[in-house]
Amino acid sequence: GGTGTFSILNGLKKYSEHIYAVVTMADSGGSAKKERDEWGLLPNSDIRKSLIALADISSDDSLLLRQLFQYRYSNQKGISGMSFGNLFLATLTKLLKSQKKAIEKAGELLNIKGKVLPVTMDKINLKAIYENGSEVLGEHFIDEPQHDGRLAITKLSTHPYARATKEVIRAIIKSDVIIIGPGGFYTTILANLVIDGVVEAIQKSKAKKIFIMNLMTEYG
Repeated sequence: GGTGTFSILNGLKKYSEHIYAVVTMADSGGSAKKERDEWGLLPNSDIRKSLIALADISSDDSLLLRQLFQYRYSNQKGISGMSFGNLFLATLTKLLKSQKKAIEKAGELLNIKGKVLPVTMDKINLKAIYENGSEVLGEHFIDEPQHDGRLAITKLSTHPYARATKEVIRAIIKSDVIIIGPGGFYTTILANLVIDGVVEAIQKSKAKKIFIMNLMTEYG
């Protein structure tokens, strides 16, 4: 996810250069909607935040590059609310003809300490089923419900079916420590765990597992 993952990665990079950030691809609100619907891309915002968190800031140039990736346009028609980092990743994807390669190249340019891995390369939406039997499709509408937010979620899945990448499975199994959270319980944490192959890889891994609780309760 975004804020929680950013904080964790920002701290971890002081102790290790072998960090794998496994990022959810279910984001559907804000700039993610434009990226998905208009440009046919997977959402880049959480990818960008993880790249920035792991970026080298040892020199003025590297610090400026990190600030550039964080810059958000405010009054420009068509891209208002979007960040330079998202536009950079979208453009790089077009040039390299691969979003996966674009993320890797951005990591090289930012000299990140580790790797940022999309949990899946499948285009998905989160689907929540609530205790009254109603269904909601889309991370944004689960995170900020338009219905009675007191209703409990009884089942979470993806639409369509999605499989974790081989790189993610390999990273989880070979890790020494697996840190889960903090972040939105359904839209960040479970959004990764409902991707086929992730839970099995965690169970198979001999890594020490650490789950960081959230500070507050949330809808669902």
